[in-house]
Amino acid sequence: MVPPNTGFQCLSCSGSSCSSPVSVTCSSDTMCVTASIKDVVSEEESFFRGCAPPTLCPHNGTFKFSTDVVESYKIIDAECCDTNNCNSETLPAPVLQAENGLQCFFCISGTDFCQFTVHCDGAQDRCFDGYVSTDNRVLPVAGCTSTDVCEIAPDHGVLPFMEGVGNLTSGPTCCGTTRCNDFTEPTTAGPTTAVPRLQCLSCNDSSCSSPVSVTCSSETMCITASIKDVSSGDESFYRGCAPPTLCPRNGTFRFSTDVVESDKIIDAECCDTNNCNSETLPAPAQQAGNGLDCFFCISGTDICVFTVPCEGAQDRCFDGLVSADNGVLPVAGCTSTDVCDIAPAHGVLPFMEGVGNLTSGPTCCGTDRCNNV
Repeated sequence: MVPPNTGFQCLSCSGSSCSSPVSVTCSSDTMCVTASIKDVVSEEESFFRGCAPPTLCPHNGTFKFSTDVVESYKIIDAECCDTNNCNSETLPAPVLQAENGLQCFFCISGTDFCQFTVHCDGAQDRCFDGYVSTDNRVLPVAGCTSTDVCEIAPDHGVLPFMEGVGNLTSGPTCCGTTRCNDFTEPTTAGPTTAVPRLQCLSCNDSSCSSPVSVTCSSETMCITASIKDVSSGDESFYRGCAPPTLCPRNGTFRFSTDVVESDKIIDAECCDTNNCNSETLPAPAQQAGNGLDCFFCISGTDICVFTVPCEGAQDRCFDGLVSADNGVLPVAGCTSTDVCDIAPAHGVLPFMEGVGNLTSGPTCCGTDRCNNV
């Protein structure tokens, strides 16, 4: 069957050469991208071609993604286009540029200590700060970056091609003068006056019994979430800062997604006052089947011809594409309306990071087997 909402054909590959790309069908909201990546820390070079969501490719043209947080420093040249297999070119590997005079604060990895500075190079014309979820904690991140990263990353949910740094829970907030990323915000009253940012309780483990209060970026809210992993039977809890892509408003959300190899039910609540996320929500209970059947994809393949029965709040079938170890692969299954509303801008299926970063979708529909990818 011909899938609905079919977009461009894009060449797909990733690795040290990208010499054997394959053509894949993207969702209708995507573009094609080709990127060359220089890891300055390891001195390795790699290449990527594939489908790109509008958060990564908002328009045709070239982009310079260059970010230095000291423990991770990458330069990425990328080009986005919107015709079939237009991303056939392998861009030359980027070259490390000279210092440009800008200095920015950076954070020591795994800590909230952000008082040392790093010299920015080349296209890194902005200082930035934000928060990332990493190692079961929410921690600050800061350093040098480029204008293109500042414009794209808040919606994209990660620093482009810097997934190892962690998923952004807030930010990045960018500025253009030396050491301006000091985790305070100037007001019209003058540069010595700072606006307090929202404080949120932060924890992420099986009990969340010892949360700590962290300072969030200005565009965030607080969130508390309880997570039931139906596949493993494990229960866990999360509290922290949430970007507007995850918490677009105050209130409760039901994030429930089943792609067979991963099936999670998440109850979440968003709020916007200091440390308002103090409540530990009860662990969600597995719900009965609701009569909806959806196609799912066998993990690590493009085989999506079997179906899974949906349960509880999973009132939608969905399909999309994710970046996986062996390229860009389809993902499909059952999900809830709240996931459909949030995930396209959030860049991942909420609290389902193990499935991979979305390169397109999810596209959702509400009838049996309507996600015929």
